[in-house]
Amino acid sequence: MACYNDDLTTASVLLRAGAYRNGCNKFGQTPLLLAVTKNNVAMVKEVIGAGVDVNKMEQAIWHT
Repeated sequence: MACYNDDLTTASVLLRAGAYRNGCNKFGQTPLLLAVTKNNVAMVKEVIGAGVDVNKMEQAIWHT
């Protein structure tokens, strides 16, 4: 949520506290993807620096 809301301070605190880095939101978007789509370079660096899996792809969740 912090990455989605462009909240670098909260994201940093959560990441340092051990928040799960490689999860996806209900739309299948990873924290790294959210930071990139917000064009937030500082957030991207923070997430990558926290050890996120940069090769994890968005997990599309489509229901028909």
